Amino acid sequence: MLSKKKRLNILKRDNYTCKLCKKKCGKDYIQIVDDLFDEGFFRQPVSNAEVCERVSKRGIVLSSRIKGCINGKIQGMAKAKKLAKFKQGNKFVYQER
Repeated sequence: MLSKKKRLNILKRDNYTCKLCKKKCGKDYIQIVDDLFDEGFFRQPVSNAEVCERVSKRGIVLSSRIKGCINGKIQGMAKAKKLAKFKQGNKFVYQER
């Protein structure tokens, strides 16, 4: 049996309260991008397409709207100086500062 504190930590990590329906409905793409940053995914230069691919592997169905939102989240992280944005070849890539 898990202690109350451990159960709450698991709930905080695995569940997300949807702002629209106010229910627990799993993680959203913004939390997944933050988790990728915490896990060190951005230590190597990665493109927006690679981030979208990794988010889709975690159970998010990608549409053009969600891809655009993921791109906006990554650009916001670059603007907040968490990520560095530079051009490699013909595409922009992001890397942890």
